[in-house]
Amino acid sequence: MLDPSELTVKEVRGLISDLDISGLEETLKAEIDGRHRSSLIAELGRAIDAKKTEDEEEAETEAEPEEELEEAEPAVVTVAEAPARRVLDERAWFKLSRDSRRHWVRRSDGRYEER
Repeated sequence: MLDPSELTVKEVRGLISDLDISGLEETLKAEIDGRHRSSLIAELGRAIDAKKTEDEEEAETEAEPEEELEEAEPAVVTVAEAPARRVLDERAWFKLSRDSRRHWVRRSDGRYEER
């Protein structure tokens, strides 16, 4: 076990990369119980989090089998024609409610076309 109270913060930072998770946790506990240097406690906490993240990522990559990707054929894109717009004469347009009329535009021939 690494006793951080005998070392400076800089020296402990240099040794952190050599420790495993349990060694980091023991060193963190010793620092909290000992000199309680906040910068070192934060550094040890970050190192523990990084090691745990590495272990989780390694476990995920080992658990997931690699899938072979098949070459996909190029997609065929079809362009749909725009639906024909409805056309009303003036009499039918007047039968519409006031709110519905907002969706229609008057054409040059006097009829109304849906927007």
